[in-house]
Amino acid sequence: MGILALLNIIAELLRNIAEIVLLWLRERRTGPTPPGRRVNWRRIRNIALSVAAGIAMCAAVIGLAAYFRNYRRFFADVPENHNSYAEIKWAFNHRIAEGVRETDGERRLLFKPDDPATHAHMITFLWRFVDSPKAQSADVPFDAKNHRYQEASSRWATERHLIPGDITYEAYNSYCTRGDAITYLWIIMEEPNYMQSGRAFALKDYYKEAFAWASENGVTKAASFQDFEAYGLCPRNQAVTFLYRARNLRRN
Repeated sequence: MGILALLNIIAELLRNIAEIVLLWLRERRTGPTPPGRRVNWRRIRNIALSVAAGIAMCAAVIGLAAYFRNYRRFFADVPENHNSYAEIKWAFNHRIAEGVRETDGERRLLFKPDDPATHAHMITFLWRFVDSPKAQSADVPFDAKNHRYQEASSRWATERHLIPGDITYEAYNSYCTRGDAITYLWIIMEEPNYMQSGRAFALKDYYKEAFAWASENGVTKAASFQDFEAYGLCPRNQAVTFLYRARNLRRN
């Protein structure tokens, strides 16, 4: 329903309400009147019912508008038989994974589950996973202000020492390994103070500790560190799968 139609309904409601008020005021001012000139209360009742129906219709229109404003079509490249459908659907429903739009004219929303995740992807997923906290610092790494979806998450990651403050845009958007992904998650979930400000570190130095935690808590199904293939690239579907499996481990 268009805006014009909604305005017409509202105008009709106001007219009916005004008519009811005028009839009531006339009855009060003139007092009892001959039967032929008395207020037709049946007509007033019908007007009142019309007003109620109009209000209900307005509420329905407003509710539908809010629903469609918030409605998001699920990723076109993740069918129900996809091996990570449940995990990706969870990430979609919790607005952890937003996806990307095609540029071929169809404008379909895609997740690209088999593409390698970048550090920017993983940190953004993780930032949303912990309810998108606002960083206290106004400092941003590289030129994040020119990359809107990365600005808030990279500022948070810098403040939490997940990434160095002097990281470049190219490094932040380079591919993330499975070891990187699980270590980011481990630090936030179990070792929030592990990376101290000003301390030089490399994520790979903590892969085995992060894997041990992930294996113990069911975040990874790999039987051993070798099977985990920590140095292999982490597909986007695996990145959100780690978060999905860790969802019940979050501390309040």
